[in-house]
Amino acid sequence: MPPGDERAGARAAAGNVFRPHGPAAAAGRPALVFLPGWGFDGRILDLAAAPVAAYAPAGPLDPATLVADLLAFLDRTGIDRVHLVGWSLGAHLALDFGRAHPERLASLTLIAMRGHWPTAEISAIRRDLAAAPAAFLAAFYRKCLAGDKAAQRRFAASLEGEYLAGLDLGLLNRGLDYLAATLPQAPAAAIPLRLAHGRRDLIAPLADRAVLAGASEEVFDHAGHAVFLGPSFSWPGHDDPAARKRAIRDRFSRAAATYDAHADVQKEVAQGLAARLGRITPAGVLEIGCGSGFYTGLLAARFPGARLLALDFSPGMADATAARFAANPRVRVQCQDGEEYLAGAGERFDLITSNATLQWFDDPLLALTRMATLLNPGGMLLCSLFGPRTLAELAQGLSAVCGRQVALPPQRFPALAALAGVLAGRLADVECGETLLCRHYGSLRELLGHIRLTGTGGWPAGERPLLTRRRFRELEAWFGERHNGFPATYQAFYLRGRLGAFPVKEEQA
Repeated sequence: MPPGDERAGARAAAGNVFRPHGPAAAAGRPALVFLPGWGFDGRILDLAAAPVAAYAPAGPLDPATLVADLLAFLDRTGIDRVHLVGWSLGAHLALDFGRAHPERLASLTLIAMRGHWPTAEISAIRRDLAAAPAAFLAAFYRKCLAGDKAAQRRFAASLEGEYLAGLDLGLLNRGLDYLAATLPQAPAAAIPLRLAHGRRDLIAPLADRAVLAGASEEVFDHAGHAVFLGPSFSWPGHDDPAARKRAIRDRFSRAAATYDAHADVQKEVAQGLAARLGRITPAGVLEIGCGSGFYTGLLAARFPGARLLALDFSPGMADATAARFAANPRVRVQCQDGEEYLAGAGERFDLITSNATLQWFDDPLLALTRMATLLNPGGMLLCSLFGPRTLAELAQGLSAVCGRQVALPPQRFPALAALAGVLAGRLADVECGETLLCRHYGSLRELLGHIRLTGTGGWPAGERPLLTRRRFRELEAWFGERHNGFPATYQAFYLRGRLGAFPVKEEQA
């Protein structure tokens, strides 16, 4: 048997084998699994700008058995849920796994995925691969890593020789068969779904990228096909949730004294939320994320006979709300993390509501699920939260002046379709919608000051100092040239549903 056939036979017997990669993953959190592109294996993660703790294939992917092999690996190792990240060919296979086993996914990230591979292009690849396999693959690898000279050098010095020496034409052609036959479709279940693409991609051009309903999308202006190797790419599950929560809590506590005077957007969203309450008379109300108490005041005035429990994990905000309602015995303010409360709560409510808070949670979809389980029969769930288009102008401007993709916290907020999918499977009379609010500021300093004074800012981890004096001036110029001013868009989602068909007692007309 020729050596190449021996390798193919051994791989077929072993299937897709997954190995741990990088530093040990944090215990008690969903693991990260990475599926590489055509012609690559998990060792491509060695070229990433920062260490990546993931499970990845020890060899090139075999599409024929990937879904079954990954499921068997998760079952064998006792891993319940994962953040699944797929690149190019691996993105299509990750989507297949998400459609087959959505209950095993905490999130799904698809990188550089084309919507369709034309037959003529696949045929040309087959022809060139058959004629000169090593030369074709060497050129292909250069295109994949185009735009990242450091990654190209590291690849040439470490992996390229091994990849070319161990190439398996049979497996590569099976990958082409799969790409020629597959058309991406979003999972039917609600999974946080993220698409990432490089504007300079030579393999999967931006114009040919896949578009999936319910997905958030990031386009990295200065990246090519291997978006995930750059320092701006954010790996799901790789932040420190405790540190992130502390930073958010500290920002809101610092802003407690200035929040009411500057949170005009949040107040407008709260008023829109209150207008969606309908004519109900709840006996018990839970508010998650009360802030300084503006929306709490709307609830207390609307339902003077109700018992209202208002939570906020920021001591400064909780103290402000407690002082505001010190004379109202029916309003109880509790300084507690909303996610922790939902995980252990035993009390049920007729109304559970939250204004502009859930987007900061570690797992907003799980929080919605738990909120639904704490409703009394006929109880209402009513929430607002900000979406991923929030502060899009600022993120675009920062990316332009920094020369690389800069993703602000809102770009990680969940998409409306994923949120709506959670409610649709658990509540009746579900209504979901969005509104875009635009504010215009007199200067860049005023825009950034507004964010700071409401506690809603914060650069991504490792990004500070992001705005040097030179970049500040360049960002001012960018806003002037692009927008002739300093606008900020806020994307607000509204979610409403009831538990069961029996409505909460209606108010008398």
